[in-house]
Amino acid sequence: MPRVITPLNDRQIKALKQKDKAYTKSDGNGLQLLIKPNGSKLWEFLYKSPTLLKRRKTSFGTYPQTELKTARNKRAEYITKIRNGIDPLDEKQEIKKQQTQNDNKSKFTFELLSRALMKERLNSNEISEVHYKRVITAFENDAYPFIGTKPISEVTTSDIKSIISKVAKRGAIESARKLYYAISKTFKTLITRDNADEDSI
Repeated sequence: MPRVITPLNDRQIKALKQKDKAYTKSDGNGLQLLIKPNGSKLWEFLYKSPTLLKRRKTSFGTYPQTELKTARNKRAEYITKIRNGIDPLDEKQEIKKQQTQNDNKSKFTFELLSRALMKERLNSNEISEVHYKRVITAFENDAYPFIGTKPISEVTTSDIKSIISKVAKRGAIESARKLYYAISKTFKTLITRDNADEDSI
């Protein structure tokens, strides 16, 4: 007969003492508490991956920061995922990966990339110092205040038209034309470089 596991309670958990070696106390259905030699208590969840078909283990945090009720709710959530064919660890890693990609993506603003690109063109002698300063000044005066902090992928055609329109309304038609060309050049170059990926500049 399978061993009957008695669920834990807070009084029992608080009474658990550290030993020379780490040991565990089970709450059932894959949830257990690991008591380390230093006295810390860590929630662990053991399960069989529905995709890898092998045993895996993840952590729900330490006790009492993660309460017994919270750990059990997390266990129930993970069991539901597993029954639906989702490996909780794989899902967690994918979410973390996506978050990292989104964080990196948000760093690639129009100002950051356009400044780096202009500096690169200057250093490669593609443009002169005069041209570099003129474009950067135009960007600082008329582009960066509106789209400088925007991720490059979020700058829209409407954003650019609005910027050029504001410059043109000042009567600076030639400046508006040159600014439009400079912004367009920036986007065309970055698009060619795989949509402004991290290794583009």
